[in-house]
Amino acid sequence: MNIPYMNLNRLLLFLIVSIVPFLTIAKSGEIHFRQISPQGGFTHNAILSINQDKSGNMWFGSSQGLIRYNSNGAQWFVHLPDDSLSLPDSKINSICVDDKNNVWIATARGLCRFNVNTNKFNKINYTYEDNSAPQTIVSELIATNNNKFFIIDSKNFGILDLDSGKCTRIGQNSIESPRTIYRDNLNQYWLGTKDGTVFCYDPNQNKLNKIIDANGFKVNALLTENDKIWVGYEEAGVKLFNYKGEEVRNLSLSYSNDKKNRDNIRTIKKDTYGRVWIGTYQGLFMYDGETTLRFNSDEYPGLIKNSIFEIFEDMQGGIWLGTWHGGVVYYHHSDNAFETFQHNSNNNSISNNSISSFIQTANNELLIGTEEGGLNSLDLTTGKFDLVPFATKTTINNIKSLCKDLDGGIWVGTYKNGLFYKAKNSSKYIQLKGSNENDVDLSSSAIYSICAVESGVWIGTFGQGILFYDTESKSFKKIEQHHSVHNLIRCVYADS
Repeated sequence: MNIPYMNLNRLLLFLIVSIVPFLTIAKSGEIHFRQISPQGGFTHNAILSINQDKSGNMWFGSSQGLIRYNSNGAQWFVHLPDDSLSLPDSKINSICVDDKNNVWIATARGLCRFNVNTNKFNKINYTYEDNSAPQTIVSELIATNNNKFFIIDSKNFGILDLDSGKCTRIGQNSIESPRTIYRDNLNQYWLGTKDGTVFCYDPNQNKLNKIIDANGFKVNALLTENDKIWVGYEEAGVKLFNYKGEEVRNLSLSYSNDKKNRDNIRTIKKDTYGRVWIGTYQGLFMYDGETTLRFNSDEYPGLIKNSIFEIFEDMQGGIWLGTWHGGVVYYHHSDNAFETFQHNSNNNSISNNSISSFIQTANNELLIGTEEGGLNSLDLTTGKFDLVPFATKTTINNIKSLCKDLDGGIWVGTYKNGLFYKAKNSSKYIQLKGSNENDVDLSSSAIYSICAVESGVWIGTFGQGILFYDTESKSFKKIEQHHSVHNLIRCVYADS
């Protein structure tokens, strides 16, 4: 028999074995939250602001100080009355990271920059355009370019130029208490105010153009998506507008009779996958383009509080949530919830918890090999297990390998009970004995690996080396090996 060894596929041989203690299957589409903060939270108050610098550090701002969080743990920074290089105030309103990786902190007593070399803070002193003293409270900050920032203080909105040390106020006579500023994907800047008015900044004329009229409710959050403007109000929920300022939709978050808290929106963020996350006083919501889902802390253990203050997406696509009582929660799309199957007294459970191998044979069936409980069939629709019988008088308990060939046949390798095969339309697993003519005896072999290719099946054994089954001649052949390769083959793999 001629086996085109190198013309089929190159074979990679590994001396490894994997035993899984029990079967765990990811349930796609589920959301799994992880609590990052310690029990009781980082602080007794809320996490008000979250950002990430380009070194990967996460920064959390609270009413009781600033937290830098990374793989080494959490480091606290607070205002120290006798230290001029500490934070100007422990209440952190906003955290900004510029394109040079500088971290800027807006506090209740001014603006400062973190010095990464000294772990200290340099306070930023500036005046308004008319040389008058600025308001003490800095509530929001967004870096633009050339050492310039959009800034909101307790009364004004303006552009802070660090080179000149001046903050030029914009719309001073037309804005009723600026509340929040938002930069969209087109680098347009949007401003929401206390009376509900929404403006868009015109850089050519250095002025604000009114887009959405006042409705008497504070704007706490803004988001633009395609041709829609999302506005999150305090006590008025989430409304969607077109760019003409016309309301096109009122997003329903109906889940409570407490209308005041139900419609109190704190933050709105869109993630990389196009999902819109909404943080409120009474829960976390996610809009996927069709439906609005609510995540309740009673149903999601990692979500420690329903009161969400801040939402932030990091560079890796992870979602960070800042909650009441200083809780920090993390979600990543790869952190799916898993369903675990273990052996128990139930007749429909898996027969043994030592899992050696598995393959999917049909859309609703999974075959699972165990070390001490034989071969199991799992109905993925019902979640029920059945023990698979073999056409032999010997009890087959120790399954080492499973494989489905290109014709739909199922191959089962066992420990010291040889090799079994079930044709596509058959219901029986028949033991294959090998052939005396080619000096291949499979009746008591340990079959640790099976790999199907177009012309046949490669078989890794524990004692007889590598075997090949030719589907055309229906016979086995032992493959001659280099003297440096021993006969204990754990894994055979065909690359592409």
